[in-house]
Amino acid sequence: MLRSFQDLDDAAWTKIALLHQDDAALDAGAQALIRAKNPSAYDASRVAMSKTRYENPFVVMMWNLQRSIAEDTVRNEYVLHSKIHDWFASGTAPKDLDGLNSKIYAELFLTPDTDPWLGLVPANTFTGLDNNGLVPATGAR
Repeated sequence: MLRSFQDLDDAAWTKIALLHQDDAALDAGAQALIRAKNPSAYDASRVAMSKTRYENPFVVMMWNLQRSIAEDTVRNEYVLHSKIHDWFASGTAPKDLDGLNSKIYAELFLTPDTDPWLGLVPANTFTGLDNNGLVPATGAR
């Protein structure tokens, strides 16, 4: 028995996302940018017109990106968005915007503002970069 949206597996999220794929359609500007950044895929698309839907690298790339956007959108709406509503309903949401942003990034996105790598590098990892690749921000908020 499904108790919450968090219990859904990836296949279920994919099916839900398919119901919202039109919401993730890329506009002409986004498609032009992708064509400009992937000219070989776009050139291949003009050669293989009859196989466009399944073999064309450009179309496959666009389809995968739109599918990914749709999946991310439905997960955000059904899981993350509802969690924020729960915080407000239970009175655990911070009253100020900076506090709310910090809570969202730390607890939902798992990228706390106290972590300079935003969760991308485990603690105590040798990067081989000066100052671990971190550059002090100028004029930080």
